[in-house]
Amino acid sequence: MVNKVKIFCAGLIGWDTIGRTNLAIKKGDDLPGSVETTLGGVIVNVAIALTKFVQNKIDLEVIILSSVGNDPKSDALILALSKHKNINCRHIIREIGSTDGYLAIESRDGLFGAIASSTQIEKSCTKIFAPLINQKMPTRNSIFKDFVVVDSNLTPKTINFLTNNPFFDQTPFIITCASPFKAKKIRSLMIKRKCIIYANLEEASKILGVKTTCSSEAAEELFRLGAREAIVTNGKKKTSCRSINGLVTNIPKQTMISKITGAGDTFLATHFISKILNNKLSDQTRLKIGADSAQKTITYVTKETNV
Repeated sequence: MVNKVKIFCAGLIGWDTIGRTNLAIKKGDDLPGSVETTLGGVIVNVAIALTKFVQNKIDLEVIILSSVGNDPKSDALILALSKHKNINCRHIIREIGSTDGYLAIESRDGLFGAIASSTQIEKSCTKIFAPLINQKMPTRNSIFKDFVVVDSNLTPKTINFLTNNPFFDQTPFIITCASPFKAKKIRSLMIKRKCIIYANLEEASKILGVKTTCSSEAAEELFRLGAREAIVTNGKKKTSCRSINGLVTNIPKQTMISKITGAGDTFLATHFISKILNNKLSDQTRLKIGADSAQKTITYVTKETNV
């Protein structure tokens, strides 16, 4: 077993409410389906996927850096998240009000639309990193060297703080884009900190400021801009990874499973941690590992069953 691995997940947490139907949707439709409320937020999805994937293969601790409200829904959120093995919720900030949340509608054609509230994470801003800066957690020579996963729900002020504070000069950041609308905020962090970045094609285009036509082009451009490793997905089309080893791609299998939300976060967690579990794995193998894990949640409803 390797030494203890700590991964900090910083960003929005809340309750996800997802409505799903196997039918196509058009504006104004009222359709049969299902409605489910679960633990949510990008970093929560990543944290849970990390702990499930590694099981007992390594000594892993995932520390959540975020904020919630002070209402019963927030209490229930922290209690539910704390029940997951190896997830540390002790540094989550409590603000006045209710917890953040995410509301989405999914159809047979994919995500129809979604709205995310980010009131508490915006209110807390840089305070979610106070346990690190105030050295309530161990650091090495006042330099923070553990992995930090951040999502683009963080405020511009918080992202600027991570970009320019010397405390994070040797921190390996992993960026996940919460949405195309919020993705471009992380451009400066990615460039200066030489981050690993995960984005879909639309998010990558927003960061780059130009429309890219395929995942390979987007990954190449993100790498050229300053990413240490750029992984770009494009729905049922190929996923691309550009690193110092070059460019590799993988075409995901197509399935009939009807669940979309959280698949990209599962992909990130398993793709990233696979290198820690075995640093001899090729970039191609890691892409396949990530894609295979995401198949449990991702949906592409087509007439084909294989690529």
